[in-house]
Amino acid sequence: KIYLSEILDFKELFLQALDDENPKEGLRILVNKLEQFFESEKIKYIECIGKSFNHELHHAVSTIELDDTEDNIVIEEIKKGYLVEDYVLRPAHVIVAKKKCEEEEINE
Repeated sequence: KIYLSEILDFKELFLQALDDENPKEGLRILVNKLEQFFESEKIKYIECIGKSFNHELHHAVSTIELDDTEDNIVIEEIKKGYLVEDYVLRPAHVIVAKKKCEEEEINE
């Protein structure tokens, strides 16, 4: 239900903002309009930092072994993920913590 005409309007606003004397203000207005549009279409950002890894919402691009964290906790977001209502538009691309094994710690 995302309307192509809305996206075309955003493109025009972006081009106008680039021509303005104060392009930052124009871009700020554009971002606000985009956020309003996303809200009206029920598009939400997937919160992921500090959350347990969920294969339905997250795509692990890497894991990092750490001493001071729980297993399978998202520690970094590489690319934002989005939901449209309950449908995953794009999973968040993340780095996931993996707790160091005690055996590895003993060998160090």
